[in-house]
Amino acid sequence: MPGSPPIEIDDDNDEEGAGRPQSAAANEQNGAAPVMGSECMICLEPYEPDGEHKLAVLACGHHAGKPCLQRWIRDRKCCPTCRKRAKASHIIVIYNPPTVVVKEGAAAMEATKGAAAPGGDPQREEMLQAVQRAYSKAQQEALKQAAAKEQSEREARRQAEAAERSEREAKRLRLELQEAQRQMAALQQQQQQTVQQQQQHLQYPYPHGGGGNAPWHASQQQTQQQQQQQQQQHNPQRSMQQQQQPPMQPTHVSGVLLPPLATG
Repeated sequence: MPGSPPIEIDDDNDEEGAGRPQSAAANEQNGAAPVMGSECMICLEPYEPDGEHKLAVLACGHHAGKPCLQRWIRDRKCCPTCRKRAKASHIIVIYNPPTVVVKEGAAAMEATKGAAAPGGDPQREEMLQAVQRAYSKAQQEALKQAAAKEQSEREARRQAEAAERSEREAKRLRLELQEAQRQMAALQQQQQQTVQQQQQHLQYPYPHGGGGNAPWHASQQQTQQQQQQQQQQHNPQRSMQQQQQPPMQPTHVSGVLLPPLATG
């Protein structure tokens, strides 16, 4: 079978499928029936299952060669066929595409010319089913990852809330402990002041002048002793009578010590 002539692609035209009629005409001249899904939608070259130019499909169902589709999406951010927005992550590579057998000869071309579309439908359905399975699997994996991420974020939020509650409880208990210590210190200080006041009261039972009469009483006794000595010197008989009489006791009136009454 003679080789296909080179295909010229017009880069100025945004419609990359402009070279397809030329490729179809070349296939008719060479005696090969065009098979749907066997060539790239961008460069119109056949796919290479064992090479770099593998079959790659987008989520919309349109296909092209892997390197061609990657360059196209990187530059134009859309599907080369339907112009829907697409990303590089939407590309699904088919490593085991369905095999296609191309018959040679004019008779085979005439036989398949009218039935090209019906003959290609099962192959397209099989390819689309494979793509759909791969896309569903990828979507399920993405959903699982999203659920795991959400679960981890929820767990992180729960742990953060628990840590915040524990910190608030510890702060509350610390404040209560400080308040209890302050009240205990105030109570101890009050008790110490009460004990000191009681000790002072026992040591000075007459804080308003009763305890201050002791020096005055001593001076009065000394004065009385001097007077008695003088009387003994002038009148010894009278002094003998006073010595026989019992001594006068001091008199207390309302907590105040009064001087003894003079005799004679």
